[in-house]
Amino acid sequence: MKQNNPSHVLAYQRPIPHQQSLPNPVIATLLHLPGTCCWIILFSAIIGVQNWLRLPSIQFVLVLWGLAVATAIASFVLYLPDRIAKPWYVFINLFVNVCGIIFTLFPGSALLFMIFSFCLGC
Repeated sequence: MKQNNPSHVLAYQRPIPHQQSLPNPVIATLLHLPGTCCWIILFSAIIGVQNWLRLPSIQFVLVLWGLAVATAIASFVLYLPDRIAKPWYVFINLFVNVCGIIFTLFPGSALLFMIFSFCLGC
């Protein structure tokens, strides 16, 4: 005689979906802030804002540019491997950092940097 023992019955259910928390917006903002500052400084120098706005020294810009490259790499490590939908602030982060890395790897960026240095009077 066969018994209906509930411990021997397998209950088939849908698996619990993997709940992944959203990325922290403060971290995403801090990671794109150096790159955004570099873009603002570059466009300010290109359009000639230095006449009525005091732009930072070239040493500060070099440090900020290096920090922007480091934070861009950190953003890529944090946000690119995920295949899930990303919030808007992560898209802004990746847009600023991808554009900055492309600009940095572009050979003409050194020429633009020399022109920028000349505009600052270095």
